[in-house]
Amino acid sequence: MSADRVARPAVLRDVPRDRHAVIEASAGTGKTFTLEHLVVDLILSADVPIERLLVVTFTEKATQELRARVRGKLEDLLARRAPAATDEQIAAGDFWTLDAPARARLTAALHAFDGATIATIHAFCQRVLRDNAFAGGRLFEEQQVDGRASFGQALRETLRRDVARDPVKAGWLEAALRAGFSMEAIEALLWSCHTARGELRPVLDAAELDAAIAAFPVDDVLGMTSPEPLRALGLHPSRARALGNRLHDLALAVERARAADARELVVGTGAVDVEYVQTALEGVTLGASLAGRIGAAALRLARATPTLPSALATTIYPAIQAELARQKRRAGHYDFDDMLSLVGDALRGPRAGAMARAMRERWSHVLIDEFQDTDETQWDIFRRAFFEPAPGPRSVVVLVGDPKQSIYRFRGADVQTYLHARGAVEGAGGARLRIDRSFRATGALVEATNALFDPAAGEPLFQGAVTYEPVACGRPDRALRDGEGRAVAPVVALRFEGEVALSALGARVAREIRAVTDPAAPLRLDGAPLAHRDVFVLTRTKSEARAMGASLRAAGVPHAFFKEDGLFQSDEAREILTLLSAILAPSDRARRLAAWMTSFFGLPLEDLERARELPATHPYMARLAGWKALADARDFERLFESVVVDSGVLRREIFFATGERELTNLLHVFELLLEHARRTPCSLEDLVLQLSGLVDGTRLGLDLEGNVQRLESERQAVQIMTVHKAKGLEAAVVFVAGGFSPGPSGNVRVYHDGGRRFAWVGPAPEAIKERAAQEEREEDQRLMYVALTRAKGRLYLPLAVKDGAPARLRGPYAPVNRRVFELVRGASPLVAVDAAPALAALAGGAAA
Repeated sequence: MSADRVARPAVLRDVPRDRHAVIEASAGTGKTFTLEHLVVDLILSADVPIERLLVVTFTEKATQELRARVRGKLEDLLARRAPAATDEQIAAGDFWTLDAPARARLTAALHAFDGATIATIHAFCQRVLRDNAFAGGRLFEEQQVDGRASFGQALRETLRRDVARDPVKAGWLEAALRAGFSMEAIEALLWSCHTARGELRPVLDAAELDAAIAAFPVDDVLGMTSPEPLRALGLHPSRARALGNRLHDLALAVERARAADARELVVGTGAVDVEYVQTALEGVTLGASLAGRIGAAALRLARATPTLPSALATTIYPAIQAELARQKRRAGHYDFDDMLSLVGDALRGPRAGAMARAMRERWSHVLIDEFQDTDETQWDIFRRAFFEPAPGPRSVVVLVGDPKQSIYRFRGADVQTYLHARGAVEGAGGARLRIDRSFRATGALVEATNALFDPAAGEPLFQGAVTYEPVACGRPDRALRDGEGRAVAPVVALRFEGEVALSALGARVAREIRAVTDPAAPLRLDGAPLAHRDVFVLTRTKSEARAMGASLRAAGVPHAFFKEDGLFQSDEAREILTLLSAILAPSDRARRLAAWMTSFFGLPLEDLERARELPATHPYMARLAGWKALADARDFERLFESVVVDSGVLRREIFFATGERELTNLLHVFELLLEHARRTPCSLEDLVLQLSGLVDGTRLGLDLEGNVQRLESERQAVQIMTVHKAKGLEAAVVFVAGGFSPGPSGNVRVYHDGGRRFAWVGPAPEAIKERAAQEEREEDQRLMYVALTRAKGRLYLPLAVKDGAPARLRGPYAPVNRRVFELVRGASPLVAVDAAPALAALAGGAAA
């Protein structure tokens, strides 16, 4: 058989085969394309058997897609369906020679493909734990469990066995309960500490707190009858007066603390006084005067006094961690996070060298996709196993990602880890490559994106360690045109006076969608007319998405919510829980009455009284008894089928419901419960407990979809989604319709200091608040980058203007609003604006 020369992507030209590398792929530049062809190139050009390749992704969906694409590419090459190399490609060396040895390598790769390690990070770690159970000191057979539920069990056991017997821990728990914390709030706080994955701060130093209480000059403070001495500290009279009042109250709190215990300073007015005193005295020159001595003692006390959430967390959380580890190890359990931490622990333990050597002998080339979504634990695993110099075989690590798209900080992803790892690769002599040709957007939209993110702008949208570098258009033939074939502006600014009202924005979005998809004169991308399915509406939050949905519904625009969160908080999940509870205990009258009112029976409220005591022969009672028999036999497949069909709920939802969401949620919950019952043999009582925790939010999702609602159907509809859900997706036309208010701020704030990740619990000092806020702002910048790079043809952006200047918005969209204003004011031909006279004047006649 003759040798063929087939095209090899030019992007592979600079990727080294024998040393580490970082490949940074901006949005739309073909990251997955590069990754799949790099796998093939290693097989063909470097003679690496596919079983020696490790390809790590971060979602099950990405894994399945990559496996399918790599297999398809191998099959195409063997079947001679791959395009032949052109003369230009041959001259540049961008080709593969498919001779007999190359075909043998491809054939071997296909035969071994099912055993190829193309997996999620968690699946990879699970395999390492199983293959190295002895080296890691683990059981050979272990069971995966729900981390949220396991944490709750460990908390309750810690309270019973440890806290109840420890006066210090019990005292802080009692203080929290006295201060109005519920046990649910305490569990939520401690769970937030657990998921923050940072060192807890501030740390309670009980000895220093006691010493500061003892040293506080109560008599001097109470004897200070006017704020005049405090004026000597250089304070403004009003500030000195307020500080004097707070010091007086603080002295009384110190007296109570001396009579009782230090917790008196942390609850009630004491906590407020401490925070105020510290804010007022930080940075003030105190000196040796009476006021100076009082100020120094007060500042020492303020610094030593923790907030109640932090005192509770730093006192109790370590015991919960220890109990959680003990329970899991004893039972042979692990959760998703454990898969990573256990591998990391093994690679730091006494058998670490042997384990790392075994992993390098198994995998010679390691390709890590979406590396911007990694965290310190994940990088530590790959660094110790494959990156650091060690005796024995050597592995090559290739990191693939885009720091501009690191937006999962709330899940533990850490862009600081990405930057650190990138620096380590470059420091070790590795290559850093950029993929900078967008194959997603039209040339005009690429130019507009470069203008929006121009790093030389007066206020660039990226400010911090992550920067923007312009990209080029990889598809110059792609074009968005109107019905008459004319090119249209790639960005449209929708003007609003003052702040952006969601109802007004929704109405404008609906109007524009109807215009661009008008069958009589739609916009055309690459010659194809746009339909509703070609439009995305992106929001920051679910509430913004709901507002957009209401506006589109009012305008008659077909739409669907793409992977909306809250499946187990839906009415359908609650009704299923109510029904299953009644099936579990049909003799419980309260449960029966609640079940009669669900859609599975549909009893009207006015008939409920007559249904309090039904005979066993009544159809309702007979149906409940039949379902109980199936549940007792653990025949959940027949049980759920009977509930859906025999209750008539399926027919009612199909024929009488106003939408498809309710039926989709109903079937989805039943499917997840059935899959869980198949994976983990359980009773109906177990399923009820599981579903109750999911509804209450005290358990994690039953599968990788978590708490996400499925798309109602594949019908032609505009897709409404949050920016986080849109990552990795694209559409011809995209509306950005969210981010106009700041996000929620919890009790735990993550920040970095000296390369370490910390979690500050409770109210924070100004310096910590600013550091955490800066990191949050930088993630907002990355979030907006993701939002502004989903479009293939046109991007619609709100423009809030007030008094001839950008309106003062408070959310992550605010910098974008200011940048769009600058482009409009500069009459950029890349941005069209509506024809309102005020905006036309602002745009200098550029209105369209």
